[in-house]
Amino acid sequence: MTVDTLNTLLFPPFLFVVLFSFACCLLSSPPQHSTAPGANFAAYGEAFGEAGDPPPELGAFPTNQAAWNALEQLSKRKARQLCAPLGIQQKCQGVELSAPSMVAVIREKFKERPDFVAALIRDRFPELLGDLASPC
Repeated sequence: MTVDTLNTLLFPPFLFVVLFSFACCLLSSPPQHSTAPGANFAAYGEAFGEAGDPPPELGAFPTNQAAWNALEQLSKRKARQLCAPLGIQQKCQGVELSAPSMVAVIREKFKERPDFVAALIRDRFPELLGDLASPC
C-alpha cells in the first residue's frame, strides 16, 4: 500500500469520525447546575431541622443542655471555630455556609456525640455556658 492509497481510503472516514465527534461535543448541553453560587444552601438548614427542643439523648446532664441552648447564641465566627474540630466543611464549591447552616450542621453533630460537642463548647466558649463551664 502506498501513501496515496492510504490517503484515499482511510483519511475520509477518519476525518468524518473526528468532525462528527467534535460537532457532537459542541452541540451537547452541559449538565444543568444552579446559576447562583450558594443557591443550594437555601434549604440546607431546613434539611437538618430548626433549633427546636434538644434531643432526648442529652439526658439530664446540665452541661449538655446548656451547650445545646448556647448554640443559638453562636456568631458566624464562633460557629466556624467549632466546625474545624468537628470535621464540618465550611465551604462548598467556594461558597461559605451561612451561620444558621453551620449551626444546623453542628446540631446534627451534637446529636451524634453530645458529650464531645458539649466539652468542645465548654473549652472554647466558657462564657456561653455561664456557671456550668467548670468541668467538675
